[in-house]
Amino acid sequence: MIDHIAIVTSQLETMKDFYIKYFGGRVKKWISPDGEGVLYFIMYENGTVLELEQQLKAEKIPFAPKASWARIEHIAFRAKDREEVCSLTKQIEEDGYTIVQQPTDYGCEGFFESCLLDPDGNLVEIGIDPCIFC
Repeated sequence: MIDHIAIVTSQLETMKDFYIKYFGGRVKKWISPDGEGVLYFIMYENGTVLELEQQLKAEKIPFAPKASWARIEHIAFRAKDREEVCSLTKQIEEDGYTIVQQPTDYGCEGFFESCLLDPDGNLVEIGIDPCIFC
């Protein structure tokens, strides 16, 4: 089971505000003992945790990998129904964020989703449960 996903950002407060405003959750702030590292943990109702990390200089992280073509493609949030996908997408667009794909039926598996960019340009999906494992 996945415990959490972490995103490193240079806009820590902006990213925290974005994910809380649109997707809810409880937030807990953590500051490293030396005061240089700041994290936000956002826990959602289903137990999933999104960790937002303040970007540090690479020389301060001895195990920091060099740039790689491998990356996370997107983060997906589940909506309760098609109407929530549409209304949340509309609200996010009206607030000035980039919508990459308006709400649409996607493929033949029951997907209905929209795609947008968060403040750092990460791809975020909002969709209904297509019941992949039913």
